[in-house]
Amino acid sequence: MSISPSFHACLTLERAPSESTQSTQYGISAVPLIAQTGLQFDLSTPQGRLVASIMAALAEFEPGLIRERIRSGIAAAHARGVKLGKRPGQRVKAERLAPKVLQLVSEGRSYHFIAKELHLDKNTVNAIVKRHKQSLKDSSHIE
Repeated sequence: MSISPSFHACLTLERAPSESTQSTQYGISAVPLIAQTGLQFDLSTPQGRLVASIMAALAEFEPGLIRERIRSGIAAAHARGVKLGKRPGQRVKAERLAPKVLQLVSEGRSYHFIAKELHLDKNTVNAIVKRHKQSLKDSSHIE
């Protein structure tokens, strides 16, 4: 199996790393794969250029098709009520230490001191206090 010199020239010319040639790059990257399967064509002939153009067009079409399928799948999931993204995790240690954190905050200790004392992150201490304030706010609206 041999690949013509014009085929290599075409690959060299078409692999410019710019966004304008990105779609053509998909097609040109598919050409060696097809050439390895035994399909031979010469890009110096009109028929060879037609085959290369068709392969490039198909390769350019494929990412768009994949994008479309993903978007329709996400839309269908939203229609079914599926929530996408990271799920909130359990806060076992934070919930266990929340009463102690709130006690130390009420004593006037700094978040930094509380975090160091209880081996927590300062942001965790802040989140515990924030959740507590929010729960107080929510319970006052219910009454």
